[in-house]
Amino acid sequence: MGETEGRQEKDEAGRAGGSAAGGLPGSAESDGVVVPSIEPAPITGSPAGGERTESVRSKPLWREYGEAILIAIILALFIRTFIVQAFKIPSGSMVPTLTIGDHILVTKFLYDFKLPYWDTILIRFSEPQRGDIIVFKFPEDESKDFIKRVIGLPGDTVEIDQRGAPGGALRPAPGPEHPSPPGPAAR
Repeated sequence: MGETEGRQEKDEAGRAGGSAAGGLPGSAESDGVVVPSIEPAPITGSPAGGERTESVRSKPLWREYGEAILIAIILALFIRTFIVQAFKIPSGSMVPTLTIGDHILVTKFLYDFKLPYWDTILIRFSEPQRGDIIVFKFPEDESKDFIKRVIGLPGDTVEIDQRGAPGGALRPAPGPEHPSPPGPAAR
């Protein structure tokens, strides 16, 4: 049977309009279609006679590297501005979870999507929850970033002890589901 297949392939390759073994029947040239070659043009060395030859490279090397570097910088700035940003923990306020010098990556679009430099919120996705680690600008010096854990939500009352640290119990704000606790005047 192998001999029969060999003769058939030889016969098809030899016929006008035949194709090589494994190819499609018919030829592109006979259909009037020109098929470009997929093989790269050879790069030739310097000719012996001093003649100039064509090179496959269409752009100078400095331009290719320049474009690659420019695209990498634009992509890095886009990612840093809209997607994630790296921060380094500056103080021990987050010990034992995060220690001084630890690095974290912060997702910039977890709670909202805002325009950079204007801080205009375009879309709000969710609100911070108790226990989340958030990064925000220090109100007195906006050049500093604060990295803190959320311990209270809007409306909660947080008691601060003498050291300035949250001590005591976290009480939710008074409302229909949480009536106000009796104060000193009620006793």
